[in-house]
Amino acid sequence: METEYNCNVSAVCVCGGTMVFDPVRHMLVCQNCRKVRLPQRTGLEPGSVIGGGMYKILKQLGKGGMGTLFLCCPSDDFSRRFVIKTLHCQSHVGDNFVAMKRLEREAELLRALQHPNIVEVYGTWHENDNVFVLMEYIQGQNLEEIKLGGDWEFGEMASLQIMFLIADALEYAWEEYRILHRDIKPSNIMLDEKNHIKLLDFGVAKSLESVETTAVTMAGHGLGTPGYMSPEQFRNQETLDCTTDIYSLGATIYFLLTGVAPVKGNTAMAIFESVLRHTPDPVHVLNPEISENMNRLLQKMLSKSPLDRPRTWQALKTDIQRVMDGNPPL
Repeated sequence: METEYNCNVSAVCVCGGTMVFDPVRHMLVCQNCRKVRLPQRTGLEPGSVIGGGMYKILKQLGKGGMGTLFLCCPSDDFSRRFVIKTLHCQSHVGDNFVAMKRLEREAELLRALQHPNIVEVYGTWHENDNVFVLMEYIQGQNLEEIKLGGDWEFGEMASLQIMFLIADALEYAWEEYRILHRDIKPSNIMLDEKNHIKLLDFGVAKSLESVETTAVTMAGHGLGTPGYMSPEQFRNQETLDCTTDIYSLGATIYFLLTGVAPVKGNTAMAIFESVLRHTPDPVHVLNPEISENMNRLLQKMLSKSPLDRPRTWQALKTDIQRVMDGNPPL
């Protein structure tokens, strides 16, 4: 499915020269003054055909931090459904290049991951200076939508089961590929129509196995979502490990049980101050039905120092099982 950038794309520069697409730098270059810019992207809409005519866009599903999601089907089989993700158009060439590299990296990381609780990626390709990622279509709702919609209350046992499944998926990504997710939050966890849990969006994931990936990732600052980011993510520390994702998973479960994130603030700076200086309210103060054992587990996961959290995914899974059995975490 790999295709090359469209080298026939051209435009007129402000100097009057002809701008020709450079497939190495992925941008238009003026043959006269050597100025560069990104080619104009044509917005996708229902009925658009992409992938060399292989896929037809049915509708837009939503937008994330870096990409737009579309529902599509094969042009020769309208009964099948997939999701295609494509890059947002940015105003600055450098921003576009970094974002494009992140999207390409996300696809390559996810193609390697095969776990029942991680959304499956089938392929990626370039077309008309866009990056497209073909993914599994999950019919259902994300956990933030479910919680805010009030259709279903997350009790302690259900939340522990969700935590265990996501911990198992992230343990697999970490142990097999040394991949951190770095953006675990309720809206990135789906519950499908068959009540299966799926983890989405490794868009800011970091593989410690790849120097190139790390360099691209670290070009951003504070990647993640305020309210669910660990203190070390806010500080933009380069030395991260699985305890960073453990913190975010704890913050996610805290939200499911209380309806609020464990830190307070209306701005990223206010949240940053809260993450660094304030201890979250005990979860059973906000939800009296939650046990002291569960409260202790979440406090452990949300510790300011990574050294005070469970040090491995296996250690966390052991603590989850102990709380399920009515015992305190170790």
